[in-house]
Amino acid sequence: MSKSYFVDGEMKAFVHSIADARPGVVFMSEDSWPMQVGIMEWPSGHSSRPHRHNARSHMITVTSEALIVWKGRTDVVLFDKQGELAETIELSAGCVCVMVGGSHGIIVHEDSIITELKQGPYDGQQDKVWLDEVHG
Repeated sequence: MSKSYFVDGEMKAFVHSIADARPGVVFMSEDSWPMQVGIMEWPSGHSSRPHRHNARSHMITVTSEALIVWKGRTDVVLFDKQGELAETIELSAGCVCVMVGGSHGIIVHEDSIITELKQGPYDGQQDKVWLDEVHG
């Protein structure tokens, strides 16, 4: 089920679902992507090797965002640089959509519960541009 979506010649979204799970850890993202996404399937009794991540400095040049759909059905819509609809991505319970930059929105078709994850910190004044204010 995993699929990449391209707008203006660049990968702007990636979707995977519970159907992509395999025993162990499977990373759906490339090491170079600004957000890493994997899916884990473990039997009862499994434990991971304890670890920590080293402090590192990363330069974020594009904000990535992930939506996890727990319940319902929704579409993620991607727009090109001119603000025109470029892709519609259907999501249902058990799907994860990672968006890497670009313009996007959602359309909810059924009552839904969705978790949104994105890089922070977030500054509502400087971090977002509304397409209707730019393209009318």
